[in-house]
Amino acid sequence: MEANTFVRRAFAFWGARRFLRGETGMDTNEHVDTLTRIEATIRKGEGTAITARWESGHYLNTLKAGKKQLPGGAMAKLTEELGAKKSELNARMKFATKYPSVEEVSDAIGKFGSWFAIVRDGLTDTKRSRGETRTKAARLVAAFADLDPMELTPELLEQLRELIQRHQQSMETLAA
Repeated sequence: MEANTFVRRAFAFWGARRFLRGETGMDTNEHVDTLTRIEATIRKGEGTAITARWESGHYLNTLKAGKKQLPGGAMAKLTEELGAKKSELNARMKFATKYPSVEEVSDAIGKFGSWFAIVRDGLTDTKRSRGETRTKAARLVAAFADLDPMELTPELLEQLRELIQRHQQSMETLAA
């Protein structure tokens, strides 16, 4: 890791921790103020809103300081202060991670056209057709397909057989 990268990450990490504890020598609302300014841009409209969401996600990622999550309590504080949902803030961070440069963000906007489409199609690994929902049964089939055969004990197989038989009987009753 480059020395500058290490210094930036360390500063962001300790700065975020101190911010959350209110131990900074500066205005303790500095991060919230920055994110509130970006939030106002987002609320103005879709064109600049996507790049503002990316900027917000990029800023939030610096507060993570190389970790998987924001420091404890930061997400709750930010959702309250910004009036944004946790899922929205997480999507912004994922967007900034997946599209790290301004050029890539511009390409994503050109490809997807809207924030909704970016979240639905540009941030997920599994592609679904428009309007497709995954039922419990479809999720069960997918989970079963991913199951390691070594995990299937005779007892588990018997429980699955019984369950399938009950469902078949229910379907036959409904069809009659």
